[in-house]
Amino acid sequence: MELGVILASIALVGILIFVHESGHFLFAKAFGVGVKVFSLGFGRRIWGFERGGTDYRVCLLPIGGYVLMEGADPFADDDQVQEELQSETSLLSAPIYQRLLIVAAGPLFNLALPVVVLAALFMAGEPRSASVVGTVEYDSPAWDVGIRSGEAISQVNGTPVQFWGELYEVMATLDPGGALELGLENARGARQVTFAPDPDVSAWTPGVLGMDDLWSDATIGVSDPDSPAGQAGLVTFEKVIQVGETRVGTTQQVLDLLGSGGTHVLQVQDAGGARREVEIRADSSWLPAETGFADPLANPWGIVPATLFVKAVSADSAAREGGIQAGDRLLGIDGRGLGTWAEVTRRIADAQTGEEAEGVDLVLQREGEIISLVLTPRLTRTTNVMGHYITRALIGIERGGGLALGPTARRYYSLVPAVGMAWTETRLLIKLTLGQIGKLVTGQAAPSKTIGGPVQIFRDAGRAARQGIFSWARLMALLSISLGIINFLPVPVLDGGQFLFYAVEGLRGRPVSLRIRERAQQVGVLFLVALMLMVLVFDINRWITG
Repeated sequence: MELGVILASIALVGILIFVHESGHFLFAKAFGVGVKVFSLGFGRRIWGFERGGTDYRVCLLPIGGYVLMEGADPFADDDQVQEELQSETSLLSAPIYQRLLIVAAGPLFNLALPVVVLAALFMAGEPRSASVVGTVEYDSPAWDVGIRSGEAISQVNGTPVQFWGELYEVMATLDPGGALELGLENARGARQVTFAPDPDVSAWTPGVLGMDDLWSDATIGVSDPDSPAGQAGLVTFEKVIQVGETRVGTTQQVLDLLGSGGTHVLQVQDAGGARREVEIRADSSWLPAETGFADPLANPWGIVPATLFVKAVSADSAAREGGIQAGDRLLGIDGRGLGTWAEVTRRIADAQTGEEAEGVDLVLQREGEIISLVLTPRLTRTTNVMGHYITRALIGIERGGGLALGPTARRYYSLVPAVGMAWTETRLLIKLTLGQIGKLVTGQAAPSKTIGGPVQIFRDAGRAARQGIFSWARLMALLSISLGIINFLPVPVLDGGQFLFYAVEGLRGRPVSLRIRERAQQVGVLFLVALMLMVLVFDINRWITG
């Protein structure tokens, strides 16, 4: 990992810790509570200074921090405790409402940070996914009206749109019982398409129409060795880096640059990172294999997105029993061609009827040969993209290739609308995070897919840093919300636990007994240690498996 990425990861975590502890510190100072230590990190002190009775320090382990106030030292001896209890600047001498605010300030500062960060991003013109169509599902409503990859959507029922997210916002305001009209722009000019009301549609969305803003990346598949791609020596799961002198990021860009003929030089990269140059020549005598149905990905080069190729086959699966092999191309299911991986998963999922699954007719291509199979998917308990447990029909294959974002657009906002948008998005993220915690508590989400620890945070921060300051800052906002909510949980060693003790003290008029607090602290420490060990295992497993 590059030094810059490491520093960016440390900076992200450091800012989150600093903001959290600053909340405690500022409220403590405002209420006249003495602060003995303000620490970023745990363990050995490696740098710091003293001012105003506070030791400001940076410690060796950058995985947390703390503010040590008078009257709140868990390692103080009895004499020191009694001395601090008599002090006017002791935390325990402060009124209950002040103690509650001091404890709550840390998490609240974390929950407020995203408003500041997101508002700054909106004012700085954060690049967002433009309203340009990426992939279009074959035989979908969008496909049927002629929408194709690369077209820009300029308006929805007369409302101008610039970003992909605005499509969802505008469509959410429309009556699904009414028609939907989209304004489109492409190299040939502008046009309009209309979708008639559909009684089966509860709400208009881009997904309902069969399109999204993601593209198949430039990882390619070659299923016919007689095709120009096969004759050139291109190999399935190689990634095209350049066509001629032009860098590419999607398979569609590769095909657009190749055109319909001529000779071209491609720079490709294998899974190990080795690069080579390949010369590909058009061959007018080659034609894609006959399948009995239209192939939406047919082209004169025989280059197909790797997302329609099988990367791996699960053991003890319907695919393994049926004879599917890694490297096979998925051509069609139930007599209809396939254009995207989403169609594969949806059509297999459609085979589920109640507690059973019906067989599907699957057509493959392997080394140019067309193979027809009948497979019965198995109902499998798995997880969705949010880590929530679901049961769905699967045949047990993993796709190759990857997905890439399309063009981005920028819009600059003034302060007031930027803060309003940031507040709205922060509330949505808080709601989603609380919902995720609820799913974990009720056993509806997989902890291994939804919980991450320090290792995962540093990995995510490194990835975001490579993508740029906007991605890095947005990740910081998201993690800050998680940190704020987690610290509000009523676990004794967390802020939420201390808040609970003080709240109980305020209600009953006297502190919770020392014995109960000590036992609760012990249980809390054991809980956190167990949780940290668990997430460490999850993090390492994700690191190893990629």
